[in-house]
Amino acid sequence: MLPTCAEWTVSQLALWSQSLTTVTLYETYGPDAISFILKQAELSIVITIGSKVQQLIDLAGASHLKIIVCTLSSAAAAASSRECRFEWRN
Repeated sequence: MLPTCAEWTVSQLALWSQSLTTVTLYETYGPDAISFILKQAELSIVITIGSKVQQLIDLAGASHLKIIVCTLSSAAAAASSRECRFEWRN
């Protein structure tokens, strides 16, 4: 659930470089479709923006979802992403 942006392209290239399969969750999908895809595809990781984190948590239910990677693709997303926590390690 990541809008078309630089972060989407970078994440796709990174996953493909590791021979991993990606499944697209379009923002236009309704809650039932997202929940179905999470379970059917057995997704364990989703990359999204901060404003979609709570929706994914609510829809995860009995799915295999374990990790939500939160990107900040715009200043507006950064301002509204209270759900995201960042930890910097050196």
